[in-house]
Amino acid sequence: MNKNKRYPALFMAPGVLIYGVFFILPVLIGVWYSFTNWNFTRADFVGLMNYKNIISDPSIKRALLNTIIFTVVTTVGKVGLGLALAVFLNRKLHLRNYLRGISFFPAIISTVAVGIVTACSISSSARSDWILWRRTG
Repeated sequence: MNKNKRYPALFMAPGVLIYGVFFILPVLIGVWYSFTNWNFTRADFVGLMNYKNIISDPSIKRALLNTIIFTVVTTVGKVGLGLALAVFLNRKLHLRNYLRGISFFPAIISTVAVGIVTACSISSSARSDWILWRRTG
């Protein structure tokens, strides 16, 4: 293999290895366990019986229906509320820019909070260093 063509593979190898070990392998093991009757000591292969039991359970059907209803209602609600807010803030209002800023505020508050905490923690004049030093000795 050409030296220039080997570099992308070498750069991707650690990521692919980590992805395979921590995502693909557990998914495959989980699929295998779904076909067994596993009790922490041994795994007896039962085939599709676990899936048959799940499909015939009325509480699972109710949970699936509740999940579908919840998903549809919340999705329609969020999109509808967002669209209504966008239409309202697009009108010619005296306080339009102020209201747009207020509606955007929740999206940036966590980033600002993390920035303030980080700045305080690395500042040389931070009181948090003194407090931690006093408590820990």
